[in-house]
Formats: sequence, C-alpha cells, structure tokens
Amino acid sequence: MALSLGLLLTENNASFNCGHFPAKLKLGQITPLLKKAGLDATDDCNFRPISNLPTMSKLLDSLVLSRLQPHLLSSPSYSTLQSAYWSLHSTETALLKVTGDIYRSLDSGSFTALVSLDISAAYDTIDHSVVSSRLQSDFSIDGKALAWNQSHLSDRHSFVQVNCSAACQQPCVAGVPQGSVLGPLLFTAYISPIGRVVRGFGVNHHTYTDDTQLYVETADGALDRLSHCISCLRHWFLRNHLLLNGSKSEAIIIGTAQRHARSLQPPQMNVTESCVAVSESLKLLGVTFDRTMSFR
Repeated sequence: MALSLGLLLTENNASFNCGHFPAKLKLGQITPLLKKAGLDATDDCNFRPISNLPTMSKLLDSLVLSRLQPHLLSSPSYSTLQSAYWSLHSTETALLKVTGDIYRSLDSGSFTALVSLDISAAYDTIDHSVVSSRLQSDFSIDGKALAWNQSHLSDRHSFVQVNCSAACQQPCVAGVPQGSVLGPLLFTAYISPIGRVVRGFGVNHHTYTDDTQLYVETADGALDRLSHCISCLRHWFLRNHLLLNGSKSEAIIIGTAQRHARSLQPPQMNVTESCVAVSESLKLLGVTFDRTMSFR
C-alpha cells in the first residue's frame, strides 16, 4: 500500500513539474445505457453514453481540482450567480434564489417571465483552444499550470464497449472529458462570460453548470429586452462552439391567480429561431414551477 502511494505521488509530481498529463490516463471507455427502463433498445437515441476513465486519472484530477477551484472562485471573472462549486451553494440554493426573486415580484403585483435555456450537448462541443485562452485571459492561469490543463484536454481517445465487444478508438477533438473530475469546473469557467452578457440587458439570471434561467418582471419593454438578451446569448454561444436549442427551451409567465384571471392570452417568446409558446409549467433543476407558484 505504501509503495503504491509512493508511486502515485511520484507520478503526480512528475506530471505537475513538466506540465503534462500522462497519455495512458486519457483513454475513456464508453458504455451505452438506456436512458429509462422500457425504452426501445433498437433506437440509438434512447441510449446515454457513460464514459469510464482510469482511477488514476480521477485521482490526479482531484489533486488539481483542490487548487484550481479556489483560484477560479477567487477571480471576479467567475460568476457569483453560478451555483456550482461555490461553498454552501447547491441546486437548492439556486432554486431559493430564483423563487425568492419571483415571490418578491408577486408581492409587488407584477408578472415574471421565466425562460429556461437548453444548450445542446453542452459538455461535448467546447473548443479546447478557447478553454486555454479563457483560463489565461480571464483567470490568469499561465506557465506550467496552463500547459498541464492544455495537455489534460488534448490528444484524448475513447472507444465504445458493449458486453465483450469493443469498437476502435476514436479521437476526442472537442469537449471536456466526460466522466472526469475537472470537466464540469472547466465548463463553468468556459461559460463564465455569459453573466456579463446578460447583465448588459438588465435581465436577472441564474445558472447551475449548464442550466441557465433568465427572468424579468413584465414591465413595459421587459419582454423585448429579454428577447434581445436571448438573441445576443445565442450569438455568443455560436462564437464559442455551443448551440442554444430553442426547440427544447421553455418559458412561463408567473403571477397570482387573480392577475392571470384578468390578463389577456400570454404572449409567445422568441428563443433563437424558434417561437416558444408560454407553458402552464416548466421543470427547473428537478422542481416543477407552475404559473401561480402553487407547487401542486
């Protein structure tokens, strides 16, 4: 045990000193699993790819995470409205922030327009060169630390295995390593500028990793500002190799039952090229919001 621990520490120190992630730890085994029991196993769309990485890879990632996370969180470039990774923050605190703002709007007699944005295959399409550039320009990571992160992302391969049959290895030219410890943190750093984009339109927002919510009180011109904000975000996502999926994004107008009874038919909202009809309810981080916040 002591010998194994010593070898682990030696290999890890060598990796950090040379700014290079070991190539033998970059190979991922992908196992397709049905998204839900009972789905048609002959339809490839019903499977979710689960990636398994070597245990040593995750141990090395964890050591880097213990230093990288506090460094990123101490930077003003990391959004304070990104609940992932902040100490004492969680999906619960994210939900409390959004519901608290909505309740204040209800108390003032206003409607709130809430849009939940969907990013297609968010973790799989990010550009490695943009990750490195953002770590350097926004978070002042340079030298061997930057070289290590570049090495961590590049020259990765994966293969699909079903039972005892394995496919040929394929290169992973984009995205953060699925199943890695560092992947979600690197993704949140990658999308950190969207907070600055949204604030420029005077729109409220909150994020938890790739789950992004925008909301405004429906005063004069507020819905136009919200639409313009979403359009600007769409272009930002495209420039950064991400796709905002209008067809899977959801919208809802929240108000008291009395105000809904007096109001006209709710408007539709434009999310990218798709016109999203206002729903009676939407699910946010696993919790269903209805248009009067009854939680029934």
